[in-house]
Amino acid sequence: MISSLNNSIFLFLNSIAGKFPALDFFISFCAIILPAVYVLFLFAYFARGIIKKKEDRRPSVGAVANDILFMSLSGLIAYVSAPLIKLFFAYPRPFLALQEVTTLFSATGFSFPSGHAACMMALGAASALHDRRLSVLSFIVIILVGGARIIAGVHTPIDILGGYILGAGIAFGLYYIRVFHNHGQTEVRL
Repeated sequence: MISSLNNSIFLFLNSIAGKFPALDFFISFCAIILPAVYVLFLFAYFARGIIKKKEDRRPSVGAVANDILFMSLSGLIAYVSAPLIKLFFAYPRPFLALQEVTTLFSATGFSFPSGHAACMMALGAASALHDRRLSVLSFIVIILVGGARIIAGVHTPIDILGGYILGAGIAFGLYYIRVFHNHGQTEVRL
């Protein structure tokens, strides 16, 4: 049941690929380039707090550095753990498992869970936990990257959902470890 629904949704979304060159470019951009742009944006966004003066009522340099470290650690753990989990499940990419799949770019290795989705969710959740203004932007980027990877033919919806769950679990887990370790305070004094 879940497998057939997963395949049906995948084939429906993948049917968009290969029809319009401009749309294919946008999908490829969202699937490949947008994650890097988002990571650079997040680092610049949080680093601006280091540059601002204290009288601007910005967080201390130590707090900003700690937020950057927390965000980086969340993304790094997601980036490293997804390939390890892929080895355990060993699900083939949809373009290898299904017929009539249009691929916009190549991808190697197994597909579940999506490492891109896990990393984007971990970074997005970690950054939104520290600055609520990033929540909407993070949500949009996370959906664009995951959806683009489905349409491009390299992941199924279950792969993306698995990546989202993994990334969110890592970000929230590290956040609560951090809060517990600091006795209810999210700011760590360096």
